[in-house]
Amino acid sequence: MKAGSWPSIVVIYAFGIMAGGCFSSFLPLAGDFERALGIGHESFALLFALLALPAALLGAFGGAAVNAIGPRRTLILSALIAIAADAGDWFATSLTTLDVIRFFEGLTMLGVFTAAPTLLMMTTAGRRQVAAMTLWSTYAPTGFSSGLAIAAIFAGTPAWRWTFVMHGALFGLLALLGLWLPDPQTGTVPPPPASRRVNLMEIFSAFTEIAPVRLALVFGVATALGVGVATVMPSWLVHSYGLSIGNASNLLALANFVMIAGAFVTDLWIGKGRSANALFAGLGIAGSVAGIVLFLPGLSFGANLATLCCWLLITGAVNACVLALLPAVLSSPERGGAAAGLFAQVSSLAALLAPPLWLGLFDRGGWTAFAALIVCGWLVSYLLIPGLARRFRVRVQTLPAD
Repeated sequence: MKAGSWPSIVVIYAFGIMAGGCFSSFLPLAGDFERALGIGHESFALLFALLALPAALLGAFGGAAVNAIGPRRTLILSALIAIAADAGDWFATSLTTLDVIRFFEGLTMLGVFTAAPTLLMMTTAGRRQVAAMTLWSTYAPTGFSSGLAIAAIFAGTPAWRWTFVMHGALFGLLALLGLWLPDPQTGTVPPPPASRRVNLMEIFSAFTEIAPVRLALVFGVATALGVGVATVMPSWLVHSYGLSIGNASNLLALANFVMIAGAFVTDLWIGKGRSANALFAGLGIAGSVAGIVLFLPGLSFGANLATLCCWLLITGAVNACVLALLPAVLSSPERGGAAAGLFAQVSSLAALLAPPLWLGLFDRGGWTAFAALIVCGWLVSYLLIPGLARRFRVRVQTLPAD
């Protein structure tokens, strides 16, 4: 495939969709695991935390691996790890085995979420790069829904373990397609002993540049708010409107697709050279208003659903805006892998820490805590976004068209 071509971009994006499905494909199988292995809800929840741990702990090293062996090889290796994990899930007979497999499978998410954006940044430029990065920002909702769709075919039937066969087969197809992806050289031959210290520092290079760090923190805050709302929203809908937990969860999964529309809003805005900072400021104000209204007591179901869609639209636009800015704030393209690893680490930590906080606030009751958390989150993000504190306007209009 030609570097920067749409077939190449779509295949890289497909890796993200399938990696996101690693998380959600387990959800419809909760009853099957409970019947087959006696796994309770608390133990089942632990399986999701273990999946995010590798990225939370090893994000910086994931970026170093991408720089060392190349993003294309990392994607293929990640797919092979996923296939091995799916095979392990098929044969697993105990919770302990599943815990080990899920942590191992988390390496797939670390590899994909680090290598895919790196490869996109290295093979695209200008208007095409903005479009590619905004498309990549939608991997979460599409991946979540794809995992649910795969598992829904087999969940609750004697063939429920075939979920892992289909998931592994699709990853196998991607591994084959990955052989035709462009292969930019990010790494070099193993360094001599005298330069090993320099390479070790390169692992953490993104942590030493203020702009990528601030941008990663913005992405982490946005992730924490998005995951937090997604964590409590089903219970909020059950408590406020009497929906069943199943219907509430399905409604949220369907509404998540609105995030994709938000990404295209960002693409249309900054892709034409308009100020990304102005867009982010407007999204922050709109997000604060939507967050306040979202958990307002006495709101009708229709109004709550409309506000939820607005919230998801804004969240999708913010994620796309941050990721579209990433190539512009790097001091050199070679830092792409380290920056992507930093993003994976910060967002994974946010995804791990947000649910307990939001569930704790939900148990205490009161919508004001949610509203205050959302407003403070947007305010912090506004102050962190590179250039805003110094009133420096980040634009993409100087980049070539393709």
